This record gives sequence, C-alpha cells and structure tokens, in this order.
Amino acid sequence: MAASGAALVALATSRPGVAGAARQPLYINTAFGLPVAGPDGFFNHLMDYLLAPLGYDVTIQTPPAERALLLANSGLDDGDGPRIPGLTRHYPNLMRVPEPVMEVEFVAFTKRLVFDTDDWKSLAPYSVAMVTGWKILERNIRSHAELLSVKHPEGLFRLLNDGRTEVAVIDRFSGHAMARRVGLEDYNVLSPPLATTPMYLYLHSRHAQLVGPLTARLREARANGVYGRLKHEKLDHAYLDDPLR
Repeated sequence: MAASGAALVALATSRPGVAGAARQPLYINTAFGLPVAGPDGFFNHLMDYLLAPLGYDVTIQTPPAERALLLANSGLDDGDGPRIPGLTRHYPNLMRVPEPVMEVEFVAFTKRLVFDTDDWKSLAPYSVAMVTGWKILERNIRSHAELLSVKHPEGLFRLLNDGRTEVAVIDRFSGHAMARRVGLEDYNVLSPPLATTPMYLYLHSRHAQLVGPLTARLREARANGVYGRLKHEKLDHAYLDDPLR
C-alpha cells in the first residue's frame, strides 16, 4: 500500500541521526492559507519533508503578505514562500531556491459576472479586490474602475459575498477554500487563468548553504514520487472534494 503524504513526511523526519538530534529552528513565512499552507497544508508538509533530514525544525508563519516579505528580507525571519520569481531585485537579502515548490493559477472569482479573462486588462471595467503584498497582482492590477486591497485572502471573499467588489483575484486553490469559509455558495471562476506561474521558496542570505541541498531534495522528491503524492493528497484532493468548486 502506498504511504500517505503525512506518513511520507513522518518517515523522512524519523531517519537515523535526525530524530534523536536537536534540530535548528527555521521560521518561514507564507501568504497562503489552506489548502496550500496551514496545519495540514501542502507547503507545510513539503517543508517538513525537505528540511527535517537536513537538521531543521520548520515553523510556517502567516503574517500579512507584504510584512511577510519584509520580515524575511530583514532577517527577523528565515524565508518566505511560495512566491513568484523575480523578487530579489526589491528584496536583495532573499535568495531564491531555483527549483519551484509548486505551480499556481491566478484566476478571477465573481459572484454573478461572467466574462473572458484573456489578459489582465480584461478586469479594467470592474471593481476588483486583491491581497496586498501578492506581487503578481500588484504588478498587473493597476487601472480599474475601483481597486480594493485587503491584508488576508479571506477578506476578498467577504467583500465579494457582501457585494462590495465585483471581482476577487487570487490563486485557484485558495479561492475555493476561502469561498467555502465565508459561505459563498454560488460563484464563478473565470477562464482562462490570468496567469500560470511557478512559485518558489526564498531564504534569507544567511542560509545560502541550504539552497543547494534544498534544490537537490526538491528534485529528488519529484523523482521518487513523494512530491506527486503530497500534491495529490493535500492540493488536488482538497480541490476535488470541494462541493463549491
């Protein structure tokens, strides 16, 4: 019988020489909630699998998205992810682990509207809500009839549910989870996706020695099937089981 994602993580973190040794704490920030990140989220399990055998005890933290980057760049925290490529220009103390941790579709959610989202400009006639600090959104959502920014993803869907915005833009996985959380039963996910992009882990430069080993472990996890099983169990399965998808 194939091991579950949680069992695979437990197996990885109980290797000889790791379980009995004191691990160094590592604090990684994320802008995502469930099912991507959270107590049983994909990102949390993946980080444990990757880093525990390297001698680290990972804590995933969820400050507001912009603050999360600033804390990691300042060195008060150790890293941030999953994030889009290209952030080191503005956050020079962060180093990107070159192997992506996941791929994300950014999509538009609406309560009643249906229109084609062929590009970011298609959003221009409508009131739009996004999360502050999600850089791909800040770069592409600029001139709109009305633009609202919130600190946390759940706030997008409260605005949408209350009729205070026409469009909420976020990743597909988080959007379904947040809609369910706020009780939004009837909604549309517009197509095609506004963007599909690989997402990466960034580490503060003092952890430069981890970039190579983490890259190797991510590639190994993909090759040995662990990554695929975690993704299916924690992301794909959560999406397929969502009655509101």
